[in-house]
Amino acid sequence: MKYLILLLLITACGKHKMPAKQELGDRDGDQIIDELETSEFDKNVADITPFGNIEAELRFQQGMVEVEKNVLRLENITNLLVYTKDLMTKNLSSLPVNEYFSEQSVLRLKGPKIQATFYESHIFVKLVFKDFIQSKVLSLVTKNGKIELGKFEEVANLKLEKHQIEAILKGESFFAISRETKKEFFLNSQESDIKTKTYRVFMDNGKDIKIYYVSKSYPLKSFLTHFKIKSYKDIEEANLLTTTYQSELPEWWIRTLHDTDKVIIHEDLKNLADHYLLNFKTNTHKVLRVNGYSKQHLVLTKSAVAKSLVKIRPTKQNAIFKEVIDKGVSYHQGRPIENGDSWKCNNYYLNQISKVNVPVNESDIRDALQVKINGRLYEHFPLEMGIDKNGVFWEIGIASGVEHLELSFNNLPAADYFQTGLFHSKCTNNGAGPKIIQNLRTNEDHFQLNVEAFIENI
Repeated sequence: MKYLILLLLITACGKHKMPAKQELGDRDGDQIIDELETSEFDKNVADITPFGNIEAELRFQQGMVEVEKNVLRLENITNLLVYTKDLMTKNLSSLPVNEYFSEQSVLRLKGPKIQATFYESHIFVKLVFKDFIQSKVLSLVTKNGKIELGKFEEVANLKLEKHQIEAILKGESFFAISRETKKEFFLNSQESDIKTKTYRVFMDNGKDIKIYYVSKSYPLKSFLTHFKIKSYKDIEEANLLTTTYQSELPEWWIRTLHDTDKVIIHEDLKNLADHYLLNFKTNTHKVLRVNGYSKQHLVLTKSAVAKSLVKIRPTKQNAIFKEVIDKGVSYHQGRPIENGDSWKCNNYYLNQISKVNVPVNESDIRDALQVKINGRLYEHFPLEMGIDKNGVFWEIGIASGVEHLELSFNNLPAADYFQTGLFHSKCTNNGAGPKIIQNLRTNEDHFQLNVEAFIENI
């Protein structure tokens, strides 16, 4: 009976557990529970106020490591205007996880990567901040995750392993400053909560830049409606891989990255296209046809994944010929003589006297130009006309998948050639005049394409 009573007491006591943490709800990851926020927008969207500029020095304890500099500078300064345009225009498949998350602001080494020799397996370092920072947590972010190093104010004295320092110097790991998470209110860490429940939005409205967490349960249309955005366009590569005339009227553009993060910009398409092409290297070339024969061609070899754009400015000149008759020339046995009465000849010449510029249209370029991609003739290549301060040009946009691009002129057909110089001689008494030497010409003096090739940096 005693054992039965004891068992009942143990069972009864087991029912009185400590209250478990409850998921109070924080859809947007701003550490304010939904019940305390009034509007649906506030419950689902968090305006992330980025950390201000932070600068620090990393100092090594003497005798433990040999480096080029004993004091290394770190900073989190980033141009958000440029960064946001980069996200909109460059070939980024996803937004880096550790960039601009409210949990952390990344501190990177300023300057080139550093070489070092270590004498100990553990290294003592001091992280000194330029300005006082209150209630922040310092972490080390590596390829494998994040290691919390503790809270700090102005100075952090740290003991790091050799491989951790090496990774920092190589740019493979970095320090991060985090807001202190109020974990007592949440079942899971705030970081994992945010990554699971929200996506990030970078928004440039033409005046300032904001970064938001948006709950995945909150429709994008509702987010846009809050900012009175009634119409927008999805950015496409075809909008950007060009220098032809683009609208200079600002519009709303949206890009969705592969991890559902979004970039929203109010900007004119010309500026976005110009920014896109900053990631391309440019080279100038010449494709030339003289007297109907191809003389210079262009061969571009590049990475198959790199996109390219060929910008063509054509110039063409035709030759102007004039017929000249040289009358009464005396000949003897086919040779001209000063004075003679054997026979007289009238010699007929077709001589070039000048050149004239000829306008070039799209059909002229298509008829004359031969385009080969990866060794195969590309007959129906795209050709887009544009106009800028230097005049008319045409573009050929080449998407990825092309390693070799060749531009050359077709030779003109034989029927286009005619004899110039001395082409006929008429002599008295059926005498022999001067010998006619073949000198074939076409009306086209030369056709030239000045080519500017843009190749994407990969």
